[in-house]
Amino acid sequence: MLQYIFSVIVSFYKESKISNFEECAAAGNPVGESYPRQCIHKGKVFTEFIEGVEYWKQDGIFLTQNSETGEYACFGCGKTMCIDPILIMKPVEETPKRYCNEDFEIIDEEEKHFCPPESRNVDACIEIYQPVCGWSDPDKIKCIKFPCASTYSNSCFACMDENVLYYTREVCPE
Repeated sequence: MLQYIFSVIVSFYKESKISNFEECAAAGNPVGESYPRQCIHKGKVFTEFIEGVEYWKQDGIFLTQNSETGEYACFGCGKTMCIDPILIMKPVEETPKRYCNEDFEIIDEEEKHFCPPESRNVDACIEIYQPVCGWSDPDKIKCIKFPCASTYSNSCFACMDENVLYYTREVCPE
């Protein structure tokens, strides 16, 4: 009987010390087949850390975009909760400048270049191909379907369009 009580105490002590994926898996808890793998212990999710891969790529939370409005949202299983995606949200590739953090917050460091007034009334633009995405000003254009933007051959042509509020250095998303 004493040995049973001792094993229960040791077992409880071991369980209370679980603080990462490796300890969770070693304790015999279920491990998911996701990438990165996740282990659940008493309702808490532990995500496997993979050396050499950015943390936001392995946190079990992924970035999605509303196919109608273009808004972003985060879904998946984090350390404290799981949020299931809705059908209208489509997966988007995360980048070092735009990703979901472990708190389901969107980190968006994509640079928006607002067109200064002097760039609006130029006589000509240089003919160089450096594509940008010119995003429409919602006060001037009512968006029906995402994206509310057009690809321009360079920033000069984007800013010449009075309906463009700002541009990003990329071809517009589909």
